[in-house]
Amino acid sequence: MKRSYLLATLFCLTLFATLDSFTRENSSGIVQDVLIQTNQFRRSNGLPGLIIREELNALAREHSADMA
Repeated sequence: MKRSYLLATLFCLTLFATLDSFTRENSSGIVQDVLIQTNQFRRSNGLPGLIIREELNALAREHSADMA
C-alpha cells in the first residue's frame, strides 16, 4: 500500500516537473524539430510538407492548458 502511494507521488512530481519545464519559450525548438521530422516522413511518402499556423498553435496550447 505504501509502495503504491510512493510510486503515485513520484509519478505526479515527475509529471508536474515536466509540465513546468515545457513552457512556450522552451517548446518552440521542440515544435520545429517535430515539424522537420514530420515533413521528412511526409515527403518520403510523396505527401506535401506541413506549415506552422500560429493561430492553431495558440488554440492547441490553450486546450492543453485546460486539459492539464
